[in-house]
Amino acid sequence: MNGSERFRHGEPLLYRPASRRRFLLGSAEAIEAAAIGAAVLTVIGGIAYVWVTSEGESQQRYGEVVGDEVKYLEVHTYDTPPILRKDLSLEAKAEIGQLKLGTEVEVLEVLGPVYPTGQLDLIVEVETNGRKEKYGLWYKLLRPVEVYKNNGRAEIRFGFIAGNFLRPSKESELPAAE
Repeated sequence: MNGSERFRHGEPLLYRPASRRRFLLGSAEAIEAAAIGAAVLTVIGGIAYVWVTSEGESQQRYGEVVGDEVKYLEVHTYDTPPILRKDLSLEAKAEIGQLKLGTEVEVLEVLGPVYPTGQLDLIVEVETNGRKEKYGLWYKLLRPVEVYKNNGRAEIRFGFIAGNFLRPSKESELPAAE
């Protein structure tokens, strides 16, 4: 330590007593910073708790069959290509591949995540532990279908399809033969 650092205004910094005002201002700033930090952590913790508990409860019923009726539907497109998923998740890692338009599928309705299309007819409200929770209407394949990967290869796979990618098949719309 050189001479200019050791002395300020003619007295050593190490032995210079802090004035009462300076001490109180420093203490008030420290208490204010601690209070703001605690408030921020409380808000973040509260948001995380609500998110984790609501997501965990909603996912408890994923895959639950809505009705026992087997449906025969046809693959069509909404705004994006129809995607087959290996599980009931909107994450990219759950994607198996794309389905060919017009493919007929044999499916069961199941509960899954709400698909971000805003189609109200594909949202199901289910009461769980006294709370109404919203689920998306998904379909579980009962027979495997041809799926196209990003590299163009086709595979035969089972999986799940979001409800917005299916519509009644043309055969099911025909009147029954007498």
